[in-house]
Amino acid sequence: MSKDLKGNPMNMSDLIETREQESLWSMAILRKFRTGLPVNVWVEEGSENKKRKHGNRIKFQRDRGDRPVSHNFVTMTISDEPEVIGKHELSSKEIQQLKDFVIRNKELLNRLDDGDIDIGVFLEQMR
Repeated sequence: MSKDLKGNPMNMSDLIETREQESLWSMAILRKFRTGLPVNVWVEEGSENKKRKHGNRIKFQRDRGDRPVSHNFVTMTISDEPEVIGKHELSSKEIQQLKDFVIRNKELLNRLDDGDIDIGVFLEQMR
């Protein structure tokens, strides 16, 4: 059984949340006022995904709050046909806005995730 830093037992949901929060250290926040999207988005910078069994992806907040939150994310794949993984409270129009953003910026998002560019270059070239 896994244990936290204090030696307390952790159940699977605690472990998943802890690992998700640890992965945020390599992510940059794209605030919704900067992107024009309905939610804040997290993008990988030089991702650990290569060690995992999934492809490049972004995460976004489940709600429309202005303040970034570091939990309760929804995942979207970075591809020509982005897929949403997880429950959310966004409308189909808002999900389409996120998909359009991913499609427009697919090459940049992949380069950012692969560590070929940094967040500054991404922000300069983001469409």
